[in-house]
Amino acid sequence: MSTDKNAGHIFELQKKGLRIFKAMPAAERSKQLLKLKDVIIKYRDDIKKALALDIERPGSGAELEIDMPIHAIDETVAQLEEWMRPVSYRSKVVDGRETEYSVRYEPRGVVLLFAPWNYPIHLLFTPLVAILAAGNSAIVKTNEMMPESSKVAAKIIREVFEEAQVAVFEGDIEVSNELLKLPIDHVFLTGSPRVGKIVMGAAAQHLASVTLELGGKCPAIIDDKYSLSKAAKIIAQAATYDIGQACQSVDYVALPEHRFDEFLDAMKRELESLFYVDGEFQFSRTSRFVNESNYRRVKGYLDDALARGASVALGGRAFEKRLVIEPTIIVDAPLDSDIMQHEIFGPVIPVWKYRDMNEVFDFIEENGKPLSMYVFADDDSFVEMVLENTSAGNTNVNSWFSTYQNTELPFGGVNKSGIGVYHGVHGFRELSNPRSFAVAKDLT
Repeated sequence: MSTDKNAGHIFELQKKGLRIFKAMPAAERSKQLLKLKDVIIKYRDDIKKALALDIERPGSGAELEIDMPIHAIDETVAQLEEWMRPVSYRSKVVDGRETEYSVRYEPRGVVLLFAPWNYPIHLLFTPLVAILAAGNSAIVKTNEMMPESSKVAAKIIREVFEEAQVAVFEGDIEVSNELLKLPIDHVFLTGSPRVGKIVMGAAAQHLASVTLELGGKCPAIIDDKYSLSKAAKIIAQAATYDIGQACQSVDYVALPEHRFDEFLDAMKRELESLFYVDGEFQFSRTSRFVNESNYRRVKGYLDDALARGASVALGGRAFEKRLVIEPTIIVDAPLDSDIMQHEIFGPVIPVWKYRDMNEVFDFIEENGKPLSMYVFADDDSFVEMVLENTSAGNTNVNSWFSTYQNTELPFGGVNKSGIGVYHGVHGFRELSNPRSFAVAKDLT
């Protein structure tokens, strides 16, 4: 479908087809998802090339982008018939009649899906799996900041689906704005809180429901007695994966101040093993910033922090021509500095040396509930203290990415970090309307 086709025409086409999609049994929906899987696999090499051109994503990262939606399809196909069954509840006698109760999951309708730039394949097709499994149609907007990946994603969609069921639009922000004017039934966005507010405002004009996967400042909190070598190994990966351009990246570290030197030594060892050979930084081991604007934004956060008294404990070099910043640890950044107030989305790691955990709790509360929180502790009481004094979309203890990898768990943010959850059955239900159903029968 060319981008100059009328969005209103596509919307009406999909609206007319909703009864057909709603009536599709699990076997037919699964058949479509398996076709999507086959075509994603068919274009595996094209996807990897596109991600390399767009963002210089290493092969392992590209493989993960491809494998995640494939896993989502396999899991969905294996369980979709069970997910679609009505859920029965205890019957009751009401007004002298026995009444049987159930909930039926029906599609929300036409869903507008916005793909993000940081994972333009995975975070397009994985939500699309849930959308289609629930019997919806979809209008998909690829991300213009990843042009090569956008082309491949669009090619896959056009090869698998009729536009009455899934239509794809490429183009810039003007295309997105036009699509948001449609009286759609649901919007699914992975993006920033700023864009989330725009999308939510547009959806409100039509009383459309939303799923917003946003992000925020994800802290790593280290207990006084936890092994710093273990913590550093995990945090080094969690803060620098895909040059920190992931919504679950560790955004800052909070640890007791008397353990800072030990932590710095451990982090240095881990970062050197990940990104250096004989002291030379290896550009091939990381991605680059998606564009100059994002590079300058993160570089600006770093410069602002340094100008306000912070210091570089490790790294600090920036390579503007390559749009890369070396993995960098900074200390003593003022809590009201840009780097401590905004999601970084880059490989700069502020380390905050706390004296009292209440300082940490207050800061987290003031800056909004994060998507992910990482706690490093062997003491269960410390973990419970953190859980009782904070709120987050998900929490990983002595690990990162674990809650995301287990797709039996709901994944999503809370308030500033998002609205709604998905993955597995949770995605099916998120993209469904739970319709209550009651049947009354006479007792005589």
